Amino acid sequence: MGGRVNDLAATRTAIAAALEIVLPGRVSPYPPTSKRWSTPSVFIDQAVPPFKADHQWFATFPVWIVVDGANDAQIAMMDDLLQNCWLALRMVPGDLSGTVQQLAGFRAAVIDCTVMVDVDTMCPPAPATVAEIPPVTRPVPAIR
Repeated sequence: MGGRVNDLAATRTAIAAALEIVLPGRVSPYPPTSKRWSTPSVFIDQAVPPFKADHQWFATFPVWIVVDGANDAQIAMMDDLLQNCWLALRMVPGDLSGTVQQLAGFRAAVIDCTVMVDVDTMCPPAPATVAEIPPVTRPVPAIR
């Protein structure tokens, strides 16, 4: 695992930004909300709950790539999108794995992007700093 992304929302944003160069205007950081699909498209599904390994916390984001069309054209487009999405996701520090799926009758592939989202540390946090309260230089009048 390379760097560190600080939380799930920031990770989702980083993944979507990395994928936007592959299919501009057709990448969504969230799954579609309706049964109407716009293909080709790429979307990021619900993150798998974080898991811990060696004091590091990881979350897996399923990235769906969906295409439609004649069989040969679907496969050719999927090959192209799958390769380019895979390369783009390498810009996000993490591990990648993939599977082929069917989604509502469309050809789809899923790339699981596993990213470190937090680290346990044995170091104490830095002490909180506060602004100094300036000294009173004149007496405060009494309230009558």
